[in-house]
Parts: sequence; structure tokens; C-alpha cells
Amino acid sequence: MSTLDTSSGDSYDDADVDLRHAAVGGAIWSAAQRWTSKLTQFATFLILARLLHPQQFGLVALASFFIGLTAVFVDMGITSYIVQRESLGARTLETAFWSSLVVGASLTAIAQVVAPFIADLYHQPQLTAVLRVLSLTFVLTALSGAQTAILQRRLRFRSLAIRSLAATLVAAAVAISLAYAGAGVWSLVAQTLTSSGVGAIVLWQVSDWRPSFSFSRSDFREMVVYGMHVAGMQVLGYFRAQGADLIIGSMIGTTALGVFTVANKMLRSVLDMFTSVILVVAGPIFARVKSDRGQLTRAYMHAMSYSVAMTAPVLLVLGINSPTLVPQVFGHQWQESGNLARILCVGAITGALVYFDRTLLLMVNRAKAELGVTAVAMVTHLGVIAATAPFGLHFLVVSLAIRNLLFWPFRLLVARRYAGIDVRAVLVPVVRVLVAAVLAAAVPLAGYLLVHGLSPLLLALASGVVMLPVYGFALFVIARESYAEFTATASQAAARLRRRRPGKHRGPGPAAPQRLESAAAVGRE
Repeated sequence: MSTLDTSSGDSYDDADVDLRHAAVGGAIWSAAQRWTSKLTQFATFLILARLLHPQQFGLVALASFFIGLTAVFVDMGITSYIVQRESLGARTLETAFWSSLVVGASLTAIAQVVAPFIADLYHQPQLTAVLRVLSLTFVLTALSGAQTAILQRRLRFRSLAIRSLAATLVAAAVAISLAYAGAGVWSLVAQTLTSSGVGAIVLWQVSDWRPSFSFSRSDFREMVVYGMHVAGMQVLGYFRAQGADLIIGSMIGTTALGVFTVANKMLRSVLDMFTSVILVVAGPIFARVKSDRGQLTRAYMHAMSYSVAMTAPVLLVLGINSPTLVPQVFGHQWQESGNLARILCVGAITGALVYFDRTLLLMVNRAKAELGVTAVAMVTHLGVIAATAPFGLHFLVVSLAIRNLLFWPFRLLVARRYAGIDVRAVLVPVVRVLVAAVLAAAVPLAGYLLVHGLSPLLLALASGVVMLPVYGFALFVIARESYAEFTATASQAAARLRRRRPGKHRGPGPAAPQRLESAAAVGRE
């Protein structure tokens, strides 16, 4: 478990916290924040799309490309560095804070100088002012990093969720108000700045940590090494995504790229909607139990089991019904995307299996190893696309699905070597959950093949509802231990939601030490 540098006299962990209690509460708050924010952002987009010109959206999108790529170097992995560090003292935190702030301020100053040159490159004079103003987010990001890490380390997921919700809601209100007032592109700029600004303000309100002026050269060197590895992962991930689009667009055509993008984004959105809720909690839990490899293995296994249990049924229902569902929802011009989605759902399910691997290695201070894995992932991903693109989009997608399936065992071997994970202890329960989901998929498959005359959307919803009890029974028979864990967590979550006394004790109960292992089980980031 993470320890404190007691010489500092400060406490940056809640050492006696009940991990199950914190994990369940964190998942509830994360889900509420994530889904509310998504709905708010979508509604805001619909309103702004009616008030603003496409050119204004394009201008901010172009600026966001440069801002987003540069922002990688502001945090430099400092948040995850603080969360995973075994011993955390005041000087380490202050070094992280001031380092990030200096980098953020420096990048903001550089942006003021280079913005006109970028604007000239794209022949967009207004881009100069937009880039200069948006670069202020570098400073706001730097102000938020250490505070976010402290709250994550303390497992204060409620405070983090409130911060994100407040930032999203206030930013939406500001953007819509300015758009109605005729501010044009500046309503979009204000939305971004307001979100970052409100988020920073809320963080400083809910956190009791305040930096003093101290600096440790040794801590700084350690942060830089760790941070460069994290930044390298993010840059490689960016080039992986952009490189895939470039290869498909140039070798097969822009129409094929559009078809692939719509199908892929639809399934990835479903994956992120559920699995990201677990991801918020998993990292701090991994960091808490990393000194005990048995608990870490169980935390990793349960994070993966929960991820597969939630996403696999939804992805299977979508995959089975996508040839008729996608054209109904998006229009008949996207029929080919529906056909591709059926194949891509296999890759999306595999994504649920490897979703936590990066977080796992970062939390056990194996950033260098994860950078190497990220490089292998990028090379194999782009290599498969380049090699199969001449044979058509369907062959490419099937090849990617096979590559993703083969990459999972490689990920497990890396987790065993660098994090001490017991692969067999992970594989058996996770595969059982996956088998239960596949067997339950017989229900939507039968509906798709036998039921005619019903709206594809209604058919997908109805088959999903009927699938639930079948899925539950399959879990009970095939994956009984996981079924017991899921139901226990669901019962605790329901009890928390029914609780009416806001002042009720929220600390660890007397059974907390006995439930530590199971708490790690629900661990996820």
C-alpha cells in the first residue's frame, strides 16, 4: 500500500479507507458524472450547431489540434506519478506543482509568439487570436494537476465528479449565452476556457493542500523520466490514430475511411461509456494494493471482469443488429458501416480486455515498459492496416480483429513480467464471464433471424431486455464467483443510492480489513 513521507507532517492518503466502499461510491459518482456530462455536451453541441457557422467550428477544431498536442507536455504524467508514488511528501508535491506551472506558463508564452505563423500556414488570420487565448488552458491545466492527483490518491471520487460536472454545466451555459449574443467563434473558445477554469477553481476549493515554495532536484529528475515516458505514449497514440486514417484514406479512399470511422466510433463510444467509469477508480486502487501482488492480481482481474460483463452484452447486441440498426439511426448511406460494425464488435470486446493495462503498468511505476508496449501496438496496428488495405475494407477489418485478439495474450504476458500478475488467476474468471455473454447472445441472434416487421431499434432494445435474465443465469452457472461479486457490488450500490441520511458515516466499517481483497476486486481506473 502507498505510504506517506511522515517527515513532512502532511497526509496525502486516507490510509484506513474501506476500499470496497470507496470503489463502489467512486463508480456511482463516475457514472453519474460521465453520463450527465456526455448528455450535456451533446445537447450543447446541438444548440451551438444551430447558432454558429461550420467555419467557426472548423477554426476551433484546427486550434484544438495544436493545443491538444502541446498540452501533453504540460501534465507530463505528473498526475499518475503522484498517485502511484509509494512515499509522498510535501516537497514532492510542491516540485510537481511548480514544475508543471512553469512548463504551462512557458508554453502559453511560446504560443503567443508562434500563433501568427501557424495562422499564416493555414491562411486563417483569425486563428492567431484563437490560439493565443486557448493557450491559457496550459496554465489552468498546470494548476489542476497536483490537486487532481491528491484527490485521486485519497480516493475522493465524489469531489472529482462534482468538479467535472460543475465545469461542464457552467461551460455549456457560458457558450450558449455567448452564442445567442452573437459572439461567434468566441463562444466555443469561452466554453473551453470556462471548463478548465471552473474545474481548477472547484479543485482548489475542495482540496486542503496549498503549495509552498520548495523544490527537489532529485524528485524533479524522477518526474521528468517518468513524464517523458507518459508523454511518449500519448504522442504514439496520437500518431497511431492519425496514421490509420491516413493509410485507409490514401489506399482505399475517403469514402471507405468515412464508413470505417462511423462504425469504429460507434462501438468505441459504447466501450468508453461503460469502461471509463471503471477506469476512474481502478488506478488509485491499483496504486493502493500494488505492494501485495495477490491483491493486485485480483484488482486487475475484477476490473477486467466488470468491464467485460458490462460491455460484451451491449456490443454483441449492437454487432448482431448493426446491419439494420445503423442505417435506421444514421441513414441508409451508412449501410456499409453497419456491416463493418458486426466485425468490429469483436475488436471492441478485446478492447475491454486490455483497457486497464496501461493504468496497471503506470501505477506500478513501469512507465518505460508501457512505452515499449505502446510502440509495439502502434507498429503492429498500422502494419496490419497497410498490409491488408489493398485487399479491401472488409479484409482489413477482419485482420484487425484477429490482430487485437492475438495482442491480448501479449498484454497479459507483459502484465505478468512487469506487474507480477498471475495470468491464470486472471484468465479463468474473465473467460467464463465472456463465455456467458456469448451464450446469452443467442437471444438477440434469434430475434434478428426470426423476428420480422419490427423496427430495428425496437428489436435491438427488446432482445437486449430479454437477454438480461438469460445472461444472469449464464453467469450464475458458468461464472458463479463473478456472479456473486457482481450481485454483492450491485446490492451495495443500491443501498448507497437508497440511503437518505446525508450525514451518515461514510468511513470504513468494522469489516473493512476483511473486505480489502474484494474491494481491490472492484478496483478500476
